[in-house]
Amino acid sequence: MKKFKNKFGRIFACVLTLILAAFMALTGCGDGGGGGGNNGGNNNDGDGKDPNVAFGNAALTVDKDSPYTGGTHTVNISPISGKYLVKEGKTDYVIVFPAAATARENTAVAELQTYFQAATGIVLTAIPDTAAEWSVTAHYISVGKTSLVESANISVNADVLGQTGVRVATAGESVFLTGAGDYGTLYAVYEFLGYVFDWEAYSDTVITHHTGVTEVPLMNYDVTEVPDFEYNVASHQYIRTNEDLRNRFRMIQLQDQAFGFTDNIYHNSLEWISYGKYSSHPDWYSTYGHSTAVGGGNLCYNARGNKSEYNALVAEVAKLMKERVKVNPGKIYISFGIQDTQTLCECSACKAMREKYNGSDAASVILMLNDVYDILNEWFEGEGAEYYCGQKILFFAYHATNKPPVKLNEATGEYEALPIDPEDPSAGTFDCENIVPWFAETNGDYLYSLLENGNINKAIADNLKGWGAISDEILFWTYGTNFSEYLTPYYSFEGFQETYRFAAQEGVRMLYAQHQTNNANSTGWERLKGYLNYKLGWNVNYNVNELINRFFVNYFGPAANEMLDMFGEYRIVGHTQRENGYAVRRSIFANPFQAKYWPRNSLADWKQNVTAALSAIEPLRETDEDMYKVYYSNIATERVWVNYLMVNLYASSLSGDTVTEYRKEIKEDCMLAGIDRWKENGDNAGTISALCTQWGL
Repeated sequence: MKKFKNKFGRIFACVLTLILAAFMALTGCGDGGGGGGNNGGNNNDGDGKDPNVAFGNAALTVDKDSPYTGGTHTVNISPISGKYLVKEGKTDYVIVFPAAATARENTAVAELQTYFQAATGIVLTAIPDTAAEWSVTAHYISVGKTSLVESANISVNADVLGQTGVRVATAGESVFLTGAGDYGTLYAVYEFLGYVFDWEAYSDTVITHHTGVTEVPLMNYDVTEVPDFEYNVASHQYIRTNEDLRNRFRMIQLQDQAFGFTDNIYHNSLEWISYGKYSSHPDWYSTYGHSTAVGGGNLCYNARGNKSEYNALVAEVAKLMKERVKVNPGKIYISFGIQDTQTLCECSACKAMREKYNGSDAASVILMLNDVYDILNEWFEGEGAEYYCGQKILFFAYHATNKPPVKLNEATGEYEALPIDPEDPSAGTFDCENIVPWFAETNGDYLYSLLENGNINKAIADNLKGWGAISDEILFWTYGTNFSEYLTPYYSFEGFQETYRFAAQEGVRMLYAQHQTNNANSTGWERLKGYLNYKLGWNVNYNVNELINRFFVNYFGPAANEMLDMFGEYRIVGHTQRENGYAVRRSIFANPFQAKYWPRNSLADWKQNVTAALSAIEPLRETDEDMYKVYYSNIATERVWVNYLMVNLYASSLSGDTVTEYRKEIKEDCMLAGIDRWKENGDNAGTISALCTQWGL
């Protein structure tokens, strides 16, 4: 512990010095002022920028010792002598977009116009590609797959880029911002804005970029950026419900890609096959029942061993899926997820299947859904051809189905798919070509990475490796909050980068790091987690300490030093929490209210940090009231958890008036920040309003 603290202390002292210098630089030059909201910018650079200085993601350092080396992040940017996008505050460049632009491509154009104007004061004209013709001397910024892309011979390889990878390229005197899909086009605009104006989004209220820019050199761009996870799914409610921020964080709504029998795309198998509708088929349901409640029943994927009932179940699921495909055009994942239970079924057929396939309950699910897909595929090749867009069936590898039907080859150390029928080699081995495992396991300890704390996490990590042996495509669901106590910090900062690297190495296509999905805002450094999830979902090898430093400089402004000091001490305490017993199986539901986790003197110090932080931003009340309000809210959000822990752990040693004062401050700060829940479940009982009523407020 001492070694850790001393090492961190040395890093921390350097960080504070760098942050103070950086903040002075950011706030002390240029003509523009700071700004809050979606159009704000508090990085000013009135004289343009040195073309030899990297900005945006190009300026970020990566961990060269990382075990993950599979990403595509090729960024080559060099000056072009004597050529400019903006010169003396003027430009003749025009945006060109596809005449049949998608909604997302239109958003890309609008974002480029908005932030180009915010940085330079120039409103870029936008025209359709039908009104433009490329030449080496044309001055275009081409957005999306315009006709100019082909004319200029810009390489856009869908096999490389996928749906979210980007190309930023210069041809002649034009710049091309595109992807193979329209997500990639939108993200290419953000990459470009980062390179040109050091644009970055830290939250919905803090977006930074240079202002007062009068000169922008034309650069020779040759950029191919493919995120390490093709899709990064928004989890925090403040991101998930804010389309602008979701775009800027390069995250998606899973519902944009997946659908179920209803809007529910998670634990929904008993919505597809509800007992109320199919009670005449009791063999379709597990020995644990047919309740949709958490911990209730499930389907029996073997139909209790009744072959005719099994065939009827498969046919019915396929029929329902055809109907849902018709009303969900363009969506690729048909979600058919087991219910939220630890068990599946204990009928004799399921027990026999489990024994046959090395203890894997997932074998039954795979075989049944493959049979369903065979019917779907026949339909796609015939009368349903017009609806086909590469659909696959998505299922949960979760709890009972977390373990895949594989075996470990002791000689090679690699997992291998089990044969479907050991007596008949022609039957082949397990294969998830057309069905996709959505890997999730709440039984882990997410205070550590999946590669740490072997007593708890090893089996989960091994299962993820095993799925890679039978599926080229995996969706990954991980966790990063305490769902029983939203108002307490959950120390997952040391573990999740290694988990992300591991997931990327195992071929995960989609990352879903679940945090506070039903809390309008979150305390306990959750905003920092949202930013880190955004950045590491793009490149798992970004330097985390560098990202943290950037976040604090911009998110807390003049209070960066005080808040980073608070966070640094929290990291030390968080590290000891793991040693003191917080790290347990299902730590995302652990009881955090133990004094050994939260020393009173630490809480008192953090309270002082908040007070000092608020003092540091006080001058802005007169000079920039908008940013003062933004920083105040950001700081007050982190005061919530300090007060909450103080009154829950040390109320007996506080005066009644002090306890009441702290509780009132919690209420006021939650109202200001928009925090509306103190735990995930409990419906109304889990709200801040109900908590305050309980306190008599």
